[in-house]
Amino acid sequence: MTMEINKMALIELGGSHEETLYSQVLFLKKYGFQVHIILFEDHYRRIIAFPEVDTWKCYKKPHGWPAEWYLVFRLLIYLKSQGIRKAVLNTAEGNIVRKLSMAAGSFTEFTGIIHLCSKLWTSRSQKIISRKVKKYFVLADFMQSNIDQRRTAVAIECFFPINFPMGRDQNAGQRQDGEKNPEYQICITGAVDFARRDYHSLLDEMLVKEVPEGVRFILLGRTTSDDGKALVARIREMGLEKYFTLFDDFIPHNHFYRILKNAWLVLPLLTPRCKDHTDYLKYKVTGSFNLAYGFQIPMLQHESFAGDRIIRETSVFYQDGNLLETVNQCKENPEMLMTIRERMSSLPEFRFESQAEKYIHFIYGNRHFRP
Repeated sequence: MTMEINKMALIELGGSHEETLYSQVLFLKKYGFQVHIILFEDHYRRIIAFPEVDTWKCYKKPHGWPAEWYLVFRLLIYLKSQGIRKAVLNTAEGNIVRKLSMAAGSFTEFTGIIHLCSKLWTSRSQKIISRKVKKYFVLADFMQSNIDQRRTAVAIECFFPINFPMGRDQNAGQRQDGEKNPEYQICITGAVDFARRDYHSLLDEMLVKEVPEGVRFILLGRTTSDDGKALVARIREMGLEKYFTLFDDFIPHNHFYRILKNAWLVLPLLTPRCKDHTDYLKYKVTGSFNLAYGFQIPMLQHESFAGDRIIRETSVFYQDGNLLETVNQCKENPEMLMTIRERMSSLPEFRFESQAEKYIHFIYGNRHFRP
């Protein structure tokens, strides 16, 4: 490879999707790339600085359109000065990315990751971005299959960002040791958001049914939003604090992963009562899924998600009103979860080598790269 094509920039200028970066870094390093990560300073402070990254470039988050344009031009100058001809927009959505797509010339070619794929044909802003970004990754196979190709001309590929700095090979067997971790921990990841997760169905059920002994629900996300404060208030009003672990602020990634590794189940809490339920069935994926895949933790899923093969292979399903009974069944039958974990470890879609190859070839076309 020449110097021009062995550099890659991963750019995060949108939402909080840092969890997808590490898998991409590993894909690129497998093929000998020099990796630059470009992101905001507050994002950098929240993550583990992966040692595999060659260069971190941080900017202050801009406020107002003049500052956004100034950032865009600084970023484009940086890409050209470093000879970076290919870049991945880790969140290829939003105002700053739209400005970047309008200002970028031909020196750097951009591939994007889109986190709500229906925007490709419903969002005017996304259509502007797609004039420059002609190829997009999605983060679930069902997203790829539900894209309406009649309404968008972009190329689509899928990868699973399931590699993390404290990954699967370090967590095998930890949840089997009852003396080491006496609590039956169930993790609900992400900042509290009523549109995205149906916390109230869980609380309603806890009010009328007995919670299995030793079970603790860990909310791995901030509770400082209005929804978070309302949820904490309801938990306290109901006297259910002993069943929950709550966090006031952002959880450092190393602490986040340490807690997650000791979980028996990941509970996405996606039900038809959620405002975004239809989107999660077709057009977007919650980070809970890929965290569960990466750490090989079975998911406790609402039955409405049983139509997807990979989710079926990696989940236990509950119906409305019987979540706690299903938790008790899992607790009383640990071999059921062990079987799911074994399936997760052998799913061909999760093989690192094939994912890395697919990722590189989608960005570079038919060029041949040797790992």
